[in-house]
Parts: sequence; C-alpha cells; structure tokens
Amino acid sequence: MNNFKNTDEYKQYMDTLTDKIKLYRKDKKISQLALSNILDQNSTSFIARIELRKDGHNYSFAHLLMIAKALNIDIKDLIPSSL
Repeated sequence: MNNFKNTDEYKQYMDTLTDKIKLYRKDKKISQLALSNILDQNSTSFIARIELRKDGHNYSFAHLLMIAKALNIDIKDLIPSSL
C-alpha cells in the first residue's frame, strides 16, 4: 500500500495549507513569534520550519483550530478545497 504522506499529492496539499495560513498571518499582521505564542510555543523557528516546509514539519489539527480562532475565521477557510 502506498504511504500517502510520501506522495506528491500530500506534499502539494500541505504546501497549499501552509501557504494559506501564511497569507492570513501576514494579512492580519501577525508575526511568526505571535503565531508561535498562539500555538503555545515560544520560538519563531517553530513557525519558520513549518512555513519553509523543512523536515516534514506541519500544522496539527489542534494548531488549525487555534489559528482559526486567533484569526477570527472559520477553520474551513484554512483547508484547501481539494486534494
């Protein structure tokens, strides 16, 4: 069975998700540090690794919930429309 996490389709989906969050973050003028703090972290490198797509770092579902709440948007707005 093919491991979905190792497919180009998965990578593209996660890239799109990450890009959407980054655009919302910048539009709301939220720094990487501020977003990191929202996610109960204390380092810009936490967000930078995700935004740079380094070493397979991704946002978790819990992160998406916290981000949506902080940005005052529906979580559906963060999710890419298709795989």
